[in-house]
Amino acid sequence: MFGINFRSASIDVREAFSFHANALPTKLRMLKSLPGVFECVILSTCNRTELYVVTDDAYDTNNILNWWQSERALEDHQILEVVYQCVNLDAVKHLIRVASGLDSMVLGEAQILGQIKESFAMAKLSKTISRILSRLFDHAFFVAKEVRTRTAIGHCPVSMACSAVMLVKDKLDDLSDKHVLIIGAGQTAELMAKHILSARPKSIMVANRTLGNAKNLANKLSAKYVDLSTLSEQASKADIVIAAVHVNTPLVSLETIECLRSETLFIDISVPRAISACVDKHEKATLYSVDDIQGLIQKNTEARVRAALVAEEIVTENLQRYARAVMADQADGAICAVRLHAEKMVSDEVEKSLKQLEGGKDPVNVLLHFAHSIKNKWLHSPSVTMRQASEEGRDEVLGLAQELFGLKVEGKDEKIH
Repeated sequence: MFGINFRSASIDVREAFSFHANALPTKLRMLKSLPGVFECVILSTCNRTELYVVTDDAYDTNNILNWWQSERALEDHQILEVVYQCVNLDAVKHLIRVASGLDSMVLGEAQILGQIKESFAMAKLSKTISRILSRLFDHAFFVAKEVRTRTAIGHCPVSMACSAVMLVKDKLDDLSDKHVLIIGAGQTAELMAKHILSARPKSIMVANRTLGNAKNLANKLSAKYVDLSTLSEQASKADIVIAAVHVNTPLVSLETIECLRSETLFIDISVPRAISACVDKHEKATLYSVDDIQGLIQKNTEARVRAALVAEEIVTENLQRYARAVMADQADGAICAVRLHAEKMVSDEVEKSLKQLEGGKDPVNVLLHFAHSIKNKWLHSPSVTMRQASEEGRDEVLGLAQELFGLKVEGKDEKIH
């Protein structure tokens, strides 16, 4: 695995060596066409670009790095200065940790898993993967799901917008009959609006100084919009008021909300504050500011860190399972060869026995001869090897023979002779 991420490189460098989604099929085939490359997957997101490649053990990795440099060649950026790489089980562990959200900028974020699945699907369509990477990525997806199931690593929001909306949902279980007023129409307000929209409130109203911006956001939400001149009227109708706007002085004061009709939840993530701290003095108002939400984020971050410790144990456990499965696969070739050898041996002796029966020989004698021949042929090579090993003092071979043949010999130091 070769990679560049948010730890190893700044955003301008990451951009330089990233791959556009539309170009991925072509880049995958180009990478796969390099001499000695058998399989490959390219993962490219805003925070990382990683190449997962199957090669032989003696492969010169500079071939891949030179290709990557030539594809994203810029005078100011050199791949060797920012790239990290790992092989074999270290590469397996890295992919599992990335898929599980343990290597993300935001610990436990779930988006990366979907991005890896998309990259895997693209490689599949481009026919640049086979048995090894298919097995690896399927295992990574399995472990990532187990981490999400067995830990709370993704349950606790750690972004400002998501945490604010989670706070709303905690205070108001059901939003289906609630009216929401969003003050602001910028990126943060839009993000908040999209999160609150997922809770399916009864209505959303967008209020902003620039009416055109309010209209644009409202259209995205299928909501209504107003300018700030009606703020007092709109706040009195709302059950939830969310402020995400840049202002020099508060827009909402005690005077603004003097006509509140019902219990109203105020969430202010603006800095400077858009909702006066005095609002919390109103008997029908409850106000949460940035500091309150930062405290929630801190608690959630600590919870994710604790969950990550459990997740790392799950990763280690499944890494060992993967390693055992791969090592077991390595025995398949030998097992197949042994079985073919046995089948050939039996087939030859059956053919001889059938000829003897056709010649009129006694079936009992034919059967006894068949069994004797099979026994001698099957045990000849192991017997010679074991005797030679004993003469040379290689007791480990004798112990292995006992294990292979399922023998139980009394006495700790007793040998097969």
